[in-house]
Amino acid sequence: IEKGRLLAQAGLLLLDHLDDTQGGQALLERALSADPEQMLAAERMVDLREAGQEWAGLEPLLDMLLRRTPSEDRAARARMHERLGRCSQQLGKRDKALSHLQAASELSPDSLPLMQALADLHFQREDWAAWAEAYERVGRLGKDKLSPAEQASICTRLAECAEHRADGEATLRFREEAASLEPHERAHLDALVALRT
Repeated sequence: IEKGRLLAQAGLLLLDHLDDTQGGQALLERALSADPEQMLAAERMVDLREAGQEWAGLEPLLDMLLRRTPSEDRAARARMHERLGRCSQQLGKRDKALSHLQAASELSPDSLPLMQALADLHFQREDWAAWAEAYERVGRLGKDKLSPAEQASICTRLAECAEHRADGEATLRFREEAASLEPHERAHLDALVALRT
């Protein structure tokens, strides 16, 4: 354990003060080999692997950091769940991604980017009911934050959801709302005409 800590400190020194990314990363990896629970090394390696999109190497580090994050630190746990969910999504592990993004959204229910990521995952899974629920929540969260074009995009997605569920009334309602938000956008008007003919 002491060896892991010393290697981690040396790796951080190379990264932070000597601009030696390769050497610093090698020492952090050695620190994690000596002590797989070495927090200093894991935290920095997470950033490096995330930046390098090294998803397979990132996943076990995030698993460990989440396990070691105190349960009372809701914000930190939400961030860890979100990062692990996004990493799992990149690895094609949709069930794991869903589990972690849902856990993050429970811990951080007002996070718009998190809810958008969860909605996108429901779309990939073709879970139309969950997709609609998530996008309705995105719409509520983004009411004062999103531009009219972004709000119209959400309405369009909700209309697509309603189409998948064969709910003609909801489809029309969301298409009309999108058109009212962007009255000069031809695609909205074309969609409305198609529904009414």
